[in-house]
Amino acid sequence: MHCTSGFRWDRREFVPGRRRVLIGLVLLIISGGAIGTWFCARNALSDAIRIAGGPKGGEYYKFGEAVKERLQSGKGRRVKNIKTGGTLENLALLQQGKVDFAFLQSIVFPSRNIAVVAPLYLEPVIVPARKESGIESVYDLANRRVCTGSGQSGTGKTADTLLEFYGLKVEKVPAFFTVDHKDCDAGIIVMGLRSPTLKKIGTTGAVRFLDLPYTQALTESEAYTAEFSIPEAMFARDPSLPGQTLHTFAYTALLAVNSDKASAEYINEVLEIIYQTDIRTKFPDLIPLKKAGEWSDLPLHPVAQEYYNPLGRMEALANRMESCAAIKELFFAFLTISYFIWLRFHELRKRKDRKEIQRMKDELDTFLQETIALDQKQMASESPEELQKIINRITDLKIHVLQELTNEKLRADQMFMIFLTQCHNVICKIQSKLLILRQNEKA
Repeated sequence: MHCTSGFRWDRREFVPGRRRVLIGLVLLIISGGAIGTWFCARNALSDAIRIAGGPKGGEYYKFGEAVKERLQSGKGRRVKNIKTGGTLENLALLQQGKVDFAFLQSIVFPSRNIAVVAPLYLEPVIVPARKESGIESVYDLANRRVCTGSGQSGTGKTADTLLEFYGLKVEKVPAFFTVDHKDCDAGIIVMGLRSPTLKKIGTTGAVRFLDLPYTQALTESEAYTAEFSIPEAMFARDPSLPGQTLHTFAYTALLAVNSDKASAEYINEVLEIIYQTDIRTKFPDLIPLKKAGEWSDLPLHPVAQEYYNPLGRMEALANRMESCAAIKELFFAFLTISYFIWLRFHELRKRKDRKEIQRMKDELDTFLQETIALDQKQMASESPEELQKIINRITDLKIHVLQELTNEKLRADQMFMIFLTQCHNVICKIQSKLLILRQNEKA
């Protein structure tokens, strides 16, 4: 009888019932994997891209609808264009991570964790005043009722900036200016020139648009602003606006993301929509691609920077490669220096160890010589008291050596063993001598 090691599969032992269980288990695993894959894909598709637009009917909301329409087409992706109160609400939603993209006025910068994807178009600051109010210049706004926009829009912040610059104290009405809003003598609005709201205000003929003096000084004191002139020729083509050139200043309408949570894939898709589709036909004031990459000193998202400057990406790559080569050389130099430093310290440590071992050997040799002297002393002594003192001294020496001279190399040395043997022999001889002395005393 002999046995063999290992496992042997006998098909006769694999009964049909077990086969069915195994097949069922395999099918269960495959089904679970398929369901998991489907669920993950479903979740990825069901997570809507959220855009913080603005008040319904405004330019931001319209632009958001145009982006939404193109993002959804052909990819089965859900996109939400969320109606909001304006810039400040959009900024809060973006910082809280509740939206993926948001339209903002450049007045909000600098802002924590917010990066620009694209500068869209200029939004001039326009001050309409009712003709019946008798307001003919911006200084006539003093002590009058002025619509300064809702609390969630950037217009309110712009109004504060403008009124402070001109030193005006007015009665602020937190609402957007409309011709039908009889509570306001004038208003401060920030919007694109092609905004239907602006055209609606101008077509009534009941308002005049005020010229803003000293805009150069104003823009130099405010970041992310630019002087802006609305030429008379534009008004001639559009009779709803006043027939004169207006001097004012403008902010930039921006599409922005949360730099900590933004998706590079989504950013690239949106940039392609803005610059490579027909969206410009609906928004002719859109800043061209070439100018967008050079627009002011806005904090552009790194993905947008690469999109606007593809050659810069190659330069950055080349610089990174050069940096890597330099780092590699520095690394090897560091390793070489570290190796020589290690050799030096290793040699110093070995030298120190040799000195320490030699010191211990010298000390051990001293103790060994003392034990020899004690051995000679005991040979000449017949006093039990003196012999006991010799035993105690030798025991103290042995304990001291075992506790203090602990170096492994020393303990492996032959002298160490000689010392211990010498101690043992001397003590044994003295004990034998003491035993003989006690027997003699009894006899």
